[in-house]
Amino acid sequence: MRLSVVILLVILFSSCNKEKLKSADAFFIRSNVNQIGVAITNTLQGSASQKITDLSLYVNGLFKGVYPIGSTLPIPSTGPTNIQIYPVIKNNGISGTRQPYEFYDRIVIDTAVNPGVIVDRGLLFKYKTNTKFAFLENFSSPSGSGIAFKYSPGSDLSAYDVFNDSRSLEGAYMHFMLHDDYKNAQFETTSTFPLPGNGAPVYIELNYKCDVPFYIGVCNGSDYRAQLTVNKSSYWNKIYVQISTVVTTEPTYATYGIFIKAVDDGTTTNPEFFIDNVKVLSY
Repeated sequence: MRLSVVILLVILFSSCNKEKLKSADAFFIRSNVNQIGVAITNTLQGSASQKITDLSLYVNGLFKGVYPIGSTLPIPSTGPTNIQIYPVIKNNGISGTRQPYEFYDRIVIDTAVNPGVIVDRGLLFKYKTNTKFAFLENFSSPSGSGIAFKYSPGSDLSAYDVFNDSRSLEGAYMHFMLHDDYKNAQFETTSTFPLPGNGAPVYIELNYKCDVPFYIGVCNGSDYRAQLTVNKSSYWNKIYVQISTVVTTEPTYATYGIFIKAVDDGTTTNPEFFIDNVKVLSY
């Protein structure tokens, strides 16, 4: 008798736990890699190139996880549902510092879908409306000269080329090469522009391809502050470089430019560098 009661209690307890552990009914949002991108709302925002790596998901205000792009996102559904999706990037190109990108706005979806349904949806993110594009250069000006960059004092190279050929990412691009007589190259913006300090968000975006690493940072007159070493890439890549720290470092200036520096490290014969779609963003 006692044994029967114990067995019954165990069965009831197990059933209750299973009910508690049972996951909520869900529907799913599916978007493949080719359906995720950035929508440009005006020409002052430049290129739509992006490198979104993951999606950060919130459902009804609760964080539900980070999913690699191309994943199917599970959405617990118990009626009307508010979904917020944030685009995640590799901050400074580092896999271990992935975070929602400061200047891309979230996508908000208010919906009610039956559990078990898979919804195919493209995800096109936009720049936040208060984003300021302090600098923009795509090397595709009518003159084709890429006049927004000049060579820095001390650079072995005094000029670079602007090409639009089969090696292009999208239109014209900056190109330069190092060799025996030209071991280092440094180019900086022809003008400076105001950037917020005190740790406010400031980023450089650019596309690049290079045989050896190069440096990127901010400058003002004779003060050159490298923020990041950009690793070599055999294909066109995209990077988001956070420069808040070097802009805030004393002494601070009313305006800043940016610079790109490359040094022949001896590992590659005649290393080449390709740069396109340079942006500086702040609020």
